[in-house]
Amino acid sequence: MNPNQLKSINGYNAKTALLQQLQELQSQAILSFCKADYRNGYEDYDPDQFFAPFYIEFSNGVGWLIFASTSVRNDRMNNQQWNSYHIKKISTNVQKSYLIVPDDILENKKELSMAQSYNNKIFNRNMYSAIDAVLTQSQLIEAIVSYHSQISSYAMDLENKSVSEPFVPYGHSVSDYK
Repeated sequence: MNPNQLKSINGYNAKTALLQQLQELQSQAILSFCKADYRNGYEDYDPDQFFAPFYIEFSNGVGWLIFASTSVRNDRMNNQQWNSYHIKKISTNVQKSYLIVPDDILENKKELSMAQSYNNKIFNRNMYSAIDAVLTQSQLIEAIVSYHSQISSYAMDLENKSVSEPFVPYGHSVSDYK
């Protein structure tokens, strides 16, 4: 098998493992919706023009785009940025977009360095980015569970009429809204 075939198999396996984890979260009612190979487009144009490997939605209607890759290369990132930007414009409920790398990236210094560098450019606002962060698969699952807990807690507070702090979306703080 040549190196490109191995990379393709590696990418397919990583995407399949991520899909299985997302479907498991849906079966646990942590996610209300999970779709692989999500496509969208502007009205009066090709409805499948823009693509994300995964779209997830929570019980409050908030959606996240999930882009999966085994490496962080500029040519791939530009394509994912383009898709993310336009899907966020079209679907106003899509609030976050994440690039997910496999957990084993931690064992590959070159790939890890590229992922960290790209993530730092996003967080330091050195570039405009429609992608909100680069996360490992485990970090994504933690973020999903954390966001679900936050909205579940807020819903319970509303039922009990004991809301004292405004709801704050994952990745933000109360001071962002003051």
